[in-house]
Amino acid sequence: MFYAMIGEYQLELTKHQLDELSYSLEFGWKKIDRLATLPAFQSVNEYSETIELKASLIMQKQSVLDEFIQTAKEKKPLFMVLGYGKVIGNVLVQSIQVTSRDFVRDGKAVKRDVSISLARYYDA
Repeated sequence: MFYAMIGEYQLELTKHQLDELSYSLEFGWKKIDRLATLPAFQSVNEYSETIELKASLIMQKQSVLDEFIQTAKEKKPLFMVLGYGKVIGNVLVQSIQVTSRDFVRDGKAVKRDVSISLARYYDA
């Protein structure tokens, strides 16, 4: 079982729920076009880190997602740590995308696919 903690929200992600966890590192290069020669590149900032989390949540885990969305709306940094001890540090929730499917008679979704995009936050 894989655990991730973002802020006060502990996510239990089993192999049946966690679809993807990806990490992206982008360096700040600005392309400068030049006449009659190849372009030049200039470093304009350090780098930025992004973490993408994709999971499928079944009905009983959906209230945690709703609470997490409300916390994300506050637009404050959250502390993230992975269950095996790796400290990610402060992150900002950039976006949350939720797709609901497999509905029951009362209109509630049995399964919700969620994609959460997080950016590392460095306090200057």
